[in-house]
Amino acid sequence: MATFSLYKVMRKGLVLTIILASLFSGLVTGCTQSAPPEATLAPPEATPLPSPETLPTGFYLTVTQPADGSIVDVGKIEVRGHTSPGAVVSVNDEIAMADTQGIFTVTINLEEGPNIIEVIASNEEGEEAGINLTVTLVKGG
Repeated sequence: MATFSLYKVMRKGLVLTIILASLFSGLVTGCTQSAPPEATLAPPEATPLPSPETLPTGFYLTVTQPADGSIVDVGKIEVRGHTSPGAVVSVNDEIAMADTQGIFTVTINLEEGPNIIEVIASNEEGEEAGINLTVTLVKGG
C-alpha cells in the first residue's frame, strides 16, 4: 500500500488539501499511529511554549492547550501546541501548518460529553508524531 506525507499534500496547495481531507476524511484518522518518545502531553495546567534553549531536537509534537482530561462548558475550543517549524498539523478533521517558530493553533467544535482529540504532525521527510487527548463538554451547568 502506498503511503504519503500529509506535508507533501499540503505543499500542493491548501485547496487540494481541503478537497482531499473532505473526500478522504477517515484516511488520516483511520491510520494506526504510534507516538515517538518525543511526543508529550501538557500537564493539567496550561504550559507556556518552550524557549529556543529548551526545544527538543529532531521532530517533535507538544500540545499545550487543552490539557488531557479537561472539562469545559463551551462547544468551541482552541488546540494549541508546538512542533517542528513548517510541519503540517491535523487536529481531528482540521488541517493547519505550524509557523516558522513551530507554533500552531486550530479551533475545533466539541460535542456534549467526552471528545477524543487526535493531533498529528508530519514533516516533509515523512516523520510523524501524534497525541490523543480527551476533553469533556458539559453544557448548562
